[in-house]
Amino acid sequence: MHTLPDGALIWRSQLSHGTTPLSACYLLRDPQSRPVQLIFFWRWTDGHEDVAEYRFMPGYVTTFYREQTQEMLLPARYEVYSWHTITENFVWMGYDQAARVAQQFNLVSPNIQDDTLWPGVITLETRLEQMQIAPGNDGPRKVAVFALQQPGVGLQYLHVDEFGVPLKWALPAEHLSAVLAEYTRTG
Repeated sequence: MHTLPDGALIWRSQLSHGTTPLSACYLLRDPQSRPVQLIFFWRWTDGHEDVAEYRFMPGYVTTFYREQTQEMLLPARYEVYSWHTITENFVWMGYDQAARVAQQFNLVSPNIQDDTLWPGVITLETRLEQMQIAPGNDGPRKVAVFALQQPGVGLQYLHVDEFGVPLKWALPAEHLSAVLAEYTRTG
């Protein structure tokens, strides 16, 4: 994750098996954290590869995929999700922490469950569980713990520090978790 001088954010991630990339995501957000562009690479189980590009405009997204173009209207409250890590779905950015109630978000993402990278929409319920203090390399950090409920996936927990960096994700029902071992904040 890189913050540009104007406040725009670039998020890049890759999921690999050994040296073989399985998926990769490049997401550009404007200085107000709104999605601008998503480039998504996916290697299917049969070995063929696909790339899709999403360009976000107010109210709609244009997708370029397999030499075709498609426009889709966007829901009023949406976030972008790129499948290979829950830590990318940024739902905490639009969460109203003062309300402290469950809030619905629509996730716009490649529809890989239907074997395509055309965008689909998933509904996610998000609730702020608690605020806590966690140790960091440069001292204690405030951490928000969110409970995420996604149809067909189950209850997940996401820990995000005060700078918007996802520190931990857990899917207790599947005994899965991911923890950011270390990161350096500069500037």
